Amino acid sequence: MNKKDYLKLFEESNKTAATNCCDLLELAAHSQKLSSLLLFLVQNRPALELAISKTTSVHKFIFNIIAASGSPNPDILKIQHPSIILNIGNMFNTLAVVLTDSLDPDVSVQLESQVTLSLKILAKKWVAASCHQINPLSQALNTVLNIAKSFSAGGARFLILELPIGNTIPTRALESIFEKEGLLFELLRISLNRNDKSNVGLTRADILKEKLNEFKLDKNTVIIYIDEWVTGSNFNTITKILEKFATEKSVFLIPVALQVKDAEREVRYNSYQKFHNSLTKKIGHSGDQLRIIFPALGPEEENDQRFFWTENDRLAGYRKMQHFGSVLSSIVEVVDELLVNDDSLKTAHSEIMRLLANEENINDKDWLTLTPKSFRDAIQENYSAFVDWKKEVITYKFQSNMGECSDTSDSMNEINTALSEKAENTKAKLPVLAALALIKVKEVNPRDQYYFKDHVPVVSELNNGLELLSEIFISELTLDIIHRIFPE
Repeated sequence: MNKKDYLKLFEESNKTAATNCCDLLELAAHSQKLSSLLLFLVQNRPALELAISKTTSVHKFIFNIIAASGSPNPDILKIQHPSIILNIGNMFNTLAVVLTDSLDPDVSVQLESQVTLSLKILAKKWVAASCHQINPLSQALNTVLNIAKSFSAGGARFLILELPIGNTIPTRALESIFEKEGLLFELLRISLNRNDKSNVGLTRADILKEKLNEFKLDKNTVIIYIDEWVTGSNFNTITKILEKFATEKSVFLIPVALQVKDAEREVRYNSYQKFHNSLTKKIGHSGDQLRIIFPALGPEEENDQRFFWTENDRLAGYRKMQHFGSVLSSIVEVVDELLVNDDSLKTAHSEIMRLLANEENINDKDWLTLTPKSFRDAIQENYSAFVDWKKEVITYKFQSNMGECSDTSDSMNEINTALSEKAENTKAKLPVLAALALIKVKEVNPRDQYYFKDHVPVVSELNNGLELLSEIFISELTLDIIHRIFPE
């Protein structure tokens, strides 16, 4: 039985998601020997189950834990995989945030306190389980530090590139090390799209050059870029852009590759390696010194992630997504889902009926007569109009398309309003509004956060308590790395 089958088995079990969630929370608390949290969960279980049943935010972490562990009933006592530990931490953090308004104030305060304690313990367990990869990461950071010191003697100014979220964790650790050593640096955070073809639109090269030019460059500037090398394709593309820019501006580039063990299997590996060697030679070092090999994170069947920090927004402390792309891709997939999923259909139908019942001037009175079956038939009949609607709205321009956004809520509302208005007085109205209704009540996560190749994702810092896991886990990791590089 594969992981998808385990997920299906779990979802179809007789227990509710809320009951399963509390069971898993108690198991996790027991496995980590969090006696006070365990007692809290037992004492407040009825209230927790009721609150959890009203949100899907916590449920997804349960499914992730089960999928990663490969069992519908995971033995959390034996879990040692960093990614699964991280998911347990995410579940705790999310729980404390989403249940705040659903529980009595005194219970919410207790829950937040217990979750903070739990995350600190889980962070230590996560670091311990990741030590086989923290060793090479520390080696890479120490190498960068030593090279930087040699440049610093000549009055160098360092510009550290953060390209969220893949290189965020190594970059954060490097920042702490530079701060400890008193090296002057600036952090430049740049959100990139996935486009390298100018005929498609804005390219990654365009974005990088524009953002780098905002920094005051001179002959003493040293750009530091440290990132993952899995196939090597992305690292090669980014370093080629940076190398061209560095040559034009007469600045230095330190390109550091965190390379997975089996990267050499890639057919283009030799050409990637040759180019990287040419870059490191310019700063007087061999490519091998700045290509740090990482062992496998764990057995392949255990998890698909290659690095212990993973491509995880919560761990990085960000929310990264294309606003327009996320909304549009969700609408497209939810409309298709309504044609085959009875539960989703009933939920959307019920929500549409509720909204119509609250309207004083109903423009679509005929909708009130629709049963769930005829509701689906109507969506099917208007599907071609929906396809035409998509072809028209796909060209819409929003400020967030360029990665710019001052307020996420306002941005999303602007997009939803524009898409709804475009569907008004067309046959696409019912499919579009039905999808938006389901997305709202089911807390549907974006189907594709990077739907448009040329759109720049918006990167926003987590807040309102969701940043807790990132702060605790990164702090514990950084402390461990500093102890490795600067042993007392």
